[in-house]
Amino acid sequence: KVQNEIQEYYMRSGMRDDFYATLNVCMDDFKEYVKSVNNDFQNIKNYYAIVIIPKLKTIDKENKAYQEMLEKYNTLISKYELLCGRLKVTPETFAISEDGIQKLKYIIAKYETELDNIENQKYICDVYNEVMAEMGYPLLGKLKESVDDSVINMLYDFDNGATVSVTLSGGDTIFEIGQLSDTDRELDMAERVASKHDMEIFAINTK
Repeated sequence: KVQNEIQEYYMRSGMRDDFYATLNVCMDDFKEYVKSVNNDFQNIKNYYAIVIIPKLKTIDKENKAYQEMLEKYNTLISKYELLCGRLKVTPETFAISEDGIQKLKYIIAKYETELDNIENQKYICDVYNEVMAEMGYPLLGKLKESVDDSVINMLYDFDNGATVSVTLSGGDTIFEIGQLSDTDRELDMAERVASKHDMEIFAINTK
């Protein structure tokens, strides 16, 4: 009967390896004790009550706590991997422990904030595109200047080869008037004057 009760613990799934190791020790100790008392029932019964049962109860208690922690861990790791996929980040490995759970909670909160910022950034882009289109400045192109979408530059057609550049970065918005060119160069004096004039017109139109 005693061996059967211990054996039932082996049949449980999801237990930590150290729990199985403790069971092995319990089984080996029990067998050795049975031999040492020549199968005396009363001695075996007392040994079981005093030695084996407390160890099995400890395993029960610790395994229950472990299963609860494992459930929290699996919930968090699923959420973490989902966020990694959306942010295009390579998932890291976290220990199945209270420390691992706390680290997961921290990184999840961080990634959720980053994702919210990106969603807000995309929403602001859509608003700018709509407003600029209504003002007659069609979108020429959008450049993502950072992997995480935290910096986005949009280029709009202004007039006579002039463009309006709108850069969104960390909650800041920067407007610049420029000229389309096939080469990377500084503006000459005439172009600077024209750009200044265009900027004044743009400022008036956006009031």
